[in-house]
Amino acid sequence: MMGSAELRLQTLAQHFRPEESVKPPPPPTGSASSDSTTKRAAVLVCLFKGDDGELRVILTKRSSSLSSSPAFSPAPNAAEVEAIFDAPLEMFLKDEKRREEEREWMGDKYLLHYFDFEADDGKEYVIWALTAALLISAASAVYERPPAFLERRPKFWTSGQGAPPCPRF
Repeated sequence: MMGSAELRLQTLAQHFRPEESVKPPPPPTGSASSDSTTKRAAVLVCLFKGDDGELRVILTKRSSSLSSSPAFSPAPNAAEVEAIFDAPLEMFLKDEKRREEEREWMGDKYLLHYFDFEADDGKEYVIWALTAALLISAASAVYERPPAFLERRPKFWTSGQGAPPCPRF
């Protein structure tokens, strides 16, 4: 018999598994996504069941000296990764230890979410912006419920518009 964590992972896997008969349409001519200079990106959300049965997500803290365009290497590189830690996935649906900042870009108002997290070793991390948004989406799919707070994502995350510069902390 599967536990609740296993059922949630199975639900998530089915949610993201593409239908074989459904293929994405080609990008419209002249769109940013059809431009050969467009950079492609991917996000890996690694979920696992913790010792207490709670679903957790593995995160890294990006090195502040890293350029914005390094080649991907699945092995942690000390020049790229300052820390590896894990956090409970469900925290990204709760309004605890969360703050938000309203921003505006090209007339579009949106919210950046910041989650303050203290790891088991006592180190403190801030999980924010696109990483936070992706984890909110993953947690919403896994737990099949919306977050306990308002989400207002910037249109440029999905529209192909150029993004504003992100502040570095």
